[in-house]
Amino acid sequence: MAALAAERGVRTIVGSEGRHAPAIEFVQELLNDGYVGEILSMSMVGLSIPGDVLVQPNAYMLDEVNGANLLTIPVGHSLDILNYVPGEFAALSAVSDLRRPLITIEERGQIVKTAANQIALIGTLTSGTTAARLCTSRRPPRCRVV
Repeated sequence: MAALAAERGVRTIVGSEGRHAPAIEFVQELLNDGYVGEILSMSMVGLSIPGDVLVQPNAYMLDEVNGANLLTIPVGHSLDILNYVPGEFAALSAVSDLRRPLITIEERGQIVKTAANQIALIGTLTSGTTAARLCTSRRPPRCRVV
C-alpha cells in the first residue's frame, strides 16, 4: 500500500485508536508502575458478528476480497493494543476458519460469505508472558478479566 501511494503521490496514514483510549492508557500506567506485578498469562476474547443476520451497510465485511474483515479490523486493532500495553510478540501462531459460510443480509436475503469468522492466536510476548486472542462469531457464555 505504501509503494502504491508513493507511486501515485498520495499521502497515507495508518493508525489504531485503541492505544489512545483512557482505559488502555490507565492499564499501561499500572503495568509500568509495577502495581500489577508480572503478567504470567493473558487472554482476550472478542465477538464479531453475533448471529446469522446482518444489515446491508456492514455486508462489505463478509467478502475477504474487500480487505475489511474480522482479521483486518477488530483483530488488527486488538493486536495493536496487546503489542502496545504488555509488549510485542516474540512468537505467534494463528488459525482462522469460516464456520458460518451462509449469512442473511436483512435487505437482500441469504448470501455466501468468504471472510473467516473464527480467528485464534496464541504466542509468547518478549517478556515471556503467554498471550491468547480469540475472535468468534458466537456470543461467549461468559467473559471476565482475571
